[in-house]
Amino acid sequence: MFLYIFLLSLQKQINKTLMNLFKGISPVQRTFQYNRFKNIGGNRTKNLSHINRLRESMKQHYLLTIILVNEKFEIIDGQHRFEVIKELNLPLYYVVQEGYSLNEVHILNQNAKNWSNEDYLEGYCDLGEDNYIKFKEFKERYKLTSSCTMLFLHARDNSKIAKTFREGKFKVENYNLSCARADAILSLGEYYEGVRRKTFIAAMLRCFKNKEFSDGIIRCSIVCFFIVINGPFC
Repeated sequence: MFLYIFLLSLQKQINKTLMNLFKGISPVQRTFQYNRFKNIGGNRTKNLSHINRLRESMKQHYLLTIILVNEKFEIIDGQHRFEVIKELNLPLYYVVQEGYSLNEVHILNQNAKNWSNEDYLEGYCDLGEDNYIKFKEFKERYKLTSSCTMLFLHARDNSKIAKTFREGKFKVENYNLSCARADAILSLGEYYEGVRRKTFIAAMLRCFKNKEFSDGIIRCSIVCFFIVINGPFC
């Protein structure tokens, strides 16, 4: 009897410990009602090649995979897997975590290291963030990479600018001045084919920030340098 009471008391303590340990965690649920789920605004656009790879894999072996959603059934993690599961009419396993939003989407993908600057750019543009809309317009206008565009639009030197960009805190400091500098630098393309290289742009922008140099002096210096290196242009 004593042993029975002891074991019963021990089981209650274990159950209480487990309940505290898993408190607040939603159970895994299973459904075929795909229409309940939706993409969250600002998430990156779907990668068709990734969806194709997942489709081939799931056709052969459908391993248990869990989609993370919020209380609105907006997909926080697993939008590509969801599309394939829906297409193949497979059982969908999901967990609901209340209060999750686009911020958690970004945190998850930063940790996974599978979001590019372009993914973040498209996401913030979809949300109507004016600084990112201007960023995209500038990037496409001058046919630059995202990292080079950051150099032009963020006047101050900042080693954490990429992190700031991904967190949605990027600010365009002087759009018109950035356009003027881009026009000046890229006009040197007739003398140097590497005008869109990040190192070249960074060096040129440092010259522009030096008050001792005017735009004309910088241009003449660059042209003279390439004439000395490559000979006169015909």
